[in-house]
Order: sequence, then structure tokens, then C-alpha cells
Amino acid sequence: ATDEAFVRRRLLVHSGDLYRASAIESARRDLLTAGVFTQVSVAADPKPDSQGHVPLTFQFRERRLHAAGVTAAYSSDLGASFGVNWLKREISGVADPLSLSASVINLGGGTASNGIGYDLNGSYQIPDWKLRGQTLQFDAGALRQSLDAYDQTAVKTGVSVRRKLSRLWTVSVGITAACERIVQESPPDPVVSADVGCTRNIARP
Repeated sequence: ATDEAFVRRRLLVHSGDLYRASAIESARRDLLTAGVFTQVSVAADPKPDSQGHVPLTFQFRERRLHAAGVTAAYSSDLGASFGVNWLKREISGVADPLSLSASVINLGGGTASNGIGYDLNGSYQIPDWKLRGQTLQFDAGALRQSLDAYDQTAVKTGVSVRRKLSRLWTVSVGITAACERIVQESPPDPVVSADVGCTRNIARP
């Protein structure tokens, strides 16, 4: 279940604020963007209390904690693939999702593939990291495939920080590391490489 302290930190309205219907609606919509609620409603008492305050009650309907799915695809050059994915929307009650996926690739029937491979990926996000609207994300993955031209085995990791500047603009910066081994069919000499890189992106959705 979502931690109440997280919801209170996330709220855009606070005790003592001037009553404005537009601000209350903005707070309600913002809570929906956390990704863990299917419905957020607000009820205001019909009249102020003895101190002139209008109590507000936020009510939530949480999304299912887990989600899973399957994928399947086919291409004439790489053959068939089959995968499963799994999502846990919260790990510690602060809308911090963990997603995992695993695919078996090059299952056969492709003109450019020589054997079965795999593609594994995982991602974990921490919202409102250090600052509101700022997300820390960890990624990891592994790939193995055997093609006519080469055999490839790779492992990659990365960490990035994404910050929402406005309703339209988002900026992200991160660092990635990868280790890769490629064996070419001709000549059959393995090539091992390790890379560390930085990424920066400014996007308008």
C-alpha cells in the first residue's frame, strides 16, 4: 500500500492555504500522475469549522500492485521471439516501481540467425529523489544472440536522473556502462570491449 507520508509530501495543498478550487483540482490531478492510483477524489465539508478552515478529505483507489504480460513477435531475418514482463508498482510505498522483462529470441525460422538467444532487462525508479519532480532510475540488462555475421554477448548497466522542468519539458542526465563480447564468423576472432558513457537529453513529450 502507498505510504500516507508519501501522499502528504506529494500534496500541493496544505493546511492554512487560501481555499481555491483550481488549486485543489491541480493537487488531485498531480496525485494521479504518481502512477499508483486509478482514482483520486476530494470532498470538502459544506461549511468552515470554528476557525474558518474548510476540511478536505482526499480519497484514493489504488491500482493493482502487480502487473504481468507476455509478448511474441516474428521477423523473417531474426525469427520468432517470446517474452514475459512483470511490474511491481511500489517497492517501499513511495510509488517506486520495479519492472523486469525476459525474452527468448532467435527461436528459429530466421534467415540471419543461427541459434537461440536471450534479452533480459530491469529498471527501478525512485520518484521525488532529492527534489520534487526529480526521478532517479537504475537500469540493467543482458543480451546474447547468434547471427550469421557474429555472435554477441553483452551486459549493460546505467543510472540516470530525470527532472520535469514544466508540463512540456523534461531534462535527463545519466551514466551507462557496458561490457560486450563479439565473435565474428570471419575471421573468428573474439573482440571484447568495455565502455562507459554519459548521456544527456532534453525532451518535449
